[in-house]
Amino acid sequence: MAIEKSADGSSGSWFLHGVTLIVNGQVILRNRAIDRWLQRSSRTWVAPGFVRDHRTDDVVGVWLQLREDDFGPNDTGDINRFDRHTSLPIAYRMGTTVRERARGGALLAGRLPLQNGDRAEATYRLSTLTVTPPPLPAPPQQPDPAPPPPPPVSGAAPDLVISNMTSNTFTVKNQGEVAAGPFRVTVVAGPSQADFDFPALSVGQSQMRTFNVACEYPREARADSLNQVAENNEVNNIASHTGPDFC
Repeated sequence: MAIEKSADGSSGSWFLHGVTLIVNGQVILRNRAIDRWLQRSSRTWVAPGFVRDHRTDDVVGVWLQLREDDFGPNDTGDINRFDRHTSLPIAYRMGTTVRERARGGALLAGRLPLQNGDRAEATYRLSTLTVTPPPLPAPPQQPDPAPPPPPPVSGAAPDLVISNMTSNTFTVKNQGEVAAGPFRVTVVAGPSQADFDFPALSVGQSQMRTFNVACEYPREARADSLNQVAENNEVNNIASHTGPDFC
């Protein structure tokens, strides 16, 4: 249990002498010797040793007001039964449905009613909307690992390389001494991947392709990603593009 004073205004500090908390006719807390100022950065007093009962629930503060517009004064009705006030604070327990009728009044004996609203009556209903969160997205599918490259070929053989790469294009070239048969070029960027199949590539020939993968990741292109072509150099098949690029 705690008491917090609002930020210091024109009225300055408050002096807290003591506290008595009565719930359903039973004294829950009584301390008549607090005697401290609530001001500046020390505006909160917390009851020492006050332990929450395990049977209680968390509540949400709800602030009700009844307003009408007749282009005149007193546009807010009094729906607080304890004093003549224009608002009704409610401690609402989540997950329940509450339907009540509120009627203004001044039931607190000895307390002067505030003159800021005509007596009014309102029926209100509070309930909780249950929201089912959407399912979590499936994890990105990882591409199958490429088979191990074959051993380099001795003598004349194809040699596939990525001779040029930009943010959305690549050029593959056969710089070997023999024409290359069917092969694949794979472009990877983070969780996305694009595959391009080539039927063949003669000696010295180049071909360019355009790809569309996630632009917020570095891009990497691998020639002969399935190791379909026996080359005389198997370690020069990869090229990358790190940007920066505008997505």
